Amino acid sequence: RYVLPEGEISLKNYIEVILEKRKGKAIGIEFGGPGVSFFNGFTPGFLKRSIGVTLVDHRGKAEKLLDYVRKSAHKVLEADIFDNDTYKSLKSKLNGEKVDLIMERMAKGLDLVPIEPYTISKILKIWYELLREEGVMFVQVPVAFNNILTIWVDKIKKEYNSVIEIKFEIGRSDNGLPCSSFHLRKLPGAPRELPLLDPRTAKRAFISKF
Repeated sequence: RYVLPEGEISLKNYIEVILEKRKGKAIGIEFGGPGVSFFNGFTPGFLKRSIGVTLVDHRGKAEKLLDYVRKSAHKVLEADIFDNDTYKSLKSKLNGEKVDLIMERMAKGLDLVPIEPYTISKILKIWYELLREEGVMFVQVPVAFNNILTIWVDKIKKEYNSVIEIKFEIGRSDNGLPCSSFHLRKLPGAPRELPLLDPRTAKRAFISKF
């Protein structure tokens, strides 16, 4: 709720409204989790299909079998979101299609995220590339990147305000509420590649954190 537009209190409502034109055709991905619970929360038929990318699929055998029998539109990919091969497998599953919704909410799993600005930037670039125009992503980030996040969001708002919608919240700890997170929506005319801080600025901001 901290990163939703002013006055909006429902994540489900916000997503279904902005993706209204994609109803029945929308594709969603959850990174860092199986995605089953999250995507089940949407109006039936809103999503055409969805994928959860997680290190371990914690669903029980019965639940997996039931999804298989039902030919569920949701799939779980057991993979490391920081491994390049993961995105080769993912793009193969997408079969050339772009994604309308990306959710990454690792919560306590944030302590597994490499505290290295280049690695995080590379992953965010990949996720942005996966997004369809008008698509949206919600991302949690470790508090170690608070300074970089603040400067980066400021850059987006100043230079790309008309083509990228962005809102963020700075947290105090990775397990606290709110945690550090942002939402980004790729509007018509948005640049093909995600605008990032230049390496020198990012390094300076990161080092100042310590």
